[in-house]
Amino acid sequence: MLGNNTSDVIELRGKILKEYDELVSNSYEGTIFHHTWWHEAVLKGIINYREYNVSYFGVLDRNDRLLSAIPIFYYKKAFMNVVSVPPLTPYLGPLFRKQKSMNRLHRISFMKKINKMYAKLLKTMGLVTFYPFSHEHVDLQPYLWEGLDVHVRYTYVINLKNSLDNIWKSIDKRRRWEIRKALKSGVVIEENTKISEFIRLFNESMKRHKIERRYEKIWMKLFHECNSRNMCRILTAYTKNGEPIASIFIVWDNKRTYYIGSG
Repeated sequence: MLGNNTSDVIELRGKILKEYDELVSNSYEGTIFHHTWWHEAVLKGIINYREYNVSYFGVLDRNDRLLSAIPIFYYKKAFMNVVSVPPLTPYLGPLFRKQKSMNRLHRISFMKKINKMYAKLLKTMGLVTFYPFSHEHVDLQPYLWEGLDVHVRYTYVINLKNSLDNIWKSIDKRRRWEIRKALKSGVVIEENTKISEFIRLFNESMKRHKIERRYEKIWMKLFHECNSRNMCRILTAYTKNGEPIASIFIVWDNKRTYYIGSG
């Protein structure tokens, strides 16, 4: 059982921390946003924004193998820590190593006990304002038990195993009309390696909505890191005259592709 095979939650350092990225890839919950290189890129790109820090915590088995881990971002405000995610990082949350030896009920019990440890840890870290979990993490009961507020947010997930025809039919009628109208007017979509063009369109959108977001350096850092790993694309829409009118930034991991920004 869990109590005989694991230690308490510890902060990951040195050799153990090096196991963390391997755990991200070998867990159901891991996303591109969990990787240490993503965190480093975001933190290096933050300018004139809250000064974030990140710490990694986890649970080891009796052989000092990393069974579970959680990254926690925080910043200082009025002499206290505030736990919150940095810009352009939509998912985090705990990770649990895949273990074929565990049956379903054992795994549920295993995760519940460790989640309770993490809930207690989050409370000791400071004021928790926003900490989003990945799609795969469904049991939030231990966090409710510890008095944390839990809210459900929704996003759209498109299964690309479906045929393109079925996906098209499932799109809202108005959106299909807008797509047809754009095609008739000569709009074309191209893959683009010009991050500067995307940033310009993104900033124009933020300005139009009167939102102050100075993410240029973060976008640059993330594009460099993701592009070097072949884990991102910029798709840009051009008029028939070659004018860029819209652009999106997408990234992916071994599970799914994520839309993280547009302009």
